[in-house]
Amino acid sequence: MYTTPLLVAFQEYLSTADNFDDLEVVSHYNLLATASTEQKNALTPIAQHHSDSVLALWKAPGGDEQPVVWLDSEGSAGVLANSLEQFLSISPYGVATLYDIMRCCSPDKTIAERKRLIALKFPAGEISVRLREQQEDFAGSVPYQQWLLEVCGISIAPNPISIIEQANNNYPTFESWFKEFI
Repeated sequence: MYTTPLLVAFQEYLSTADNFDDLEVVSHYNLLATASTEQKNALTPIAQHHSDSVLALWKAPGGDEQPVVWLDSEGSAGVLANSLEQFLSISPYGVATLYDIMRCCSPDKTIAERKRLIALKFPAGEISVRLREQQEDFAGSVPYQQWLLEVCGISIAPNPISIIEQANNNYPTFESWFKEFI
């Protein structure tokens, strides 16, 4: 299992934070029951969504990169960010928003289709609205953002769409790699 001080701090925060409902410590992880040892070793679970979907770091083949990926409880998957730090910078927008963006940016769609879906789902100003709604609807959101800044030195990224889009462009083979053994 891969670990860093930032990952340890994030998982400690998840295990001790009050009123932070978006993610939790991974309690079970059986999405890879049929995977080889090599495939299992390529994924480090970092958090779990209440839908039982898991966020993980993926050791991309042929490199040292560790993008953050979404392993859906129903078998689909996608890339959320190029790194844990990048993921944490977009996490205040809420996992549901990040998931919606990720589905729009899937590498199986053409660039034109991605742009059309993003424009439909996230018209001008919608991302700011989503962040504000997250802050208003979840009591633990603002303390989490303060923790990110004060403890980790991570500010909220102004544009999670560009981060997720770039990550999907950088790791277009993740979904097919994941589906090989699901």
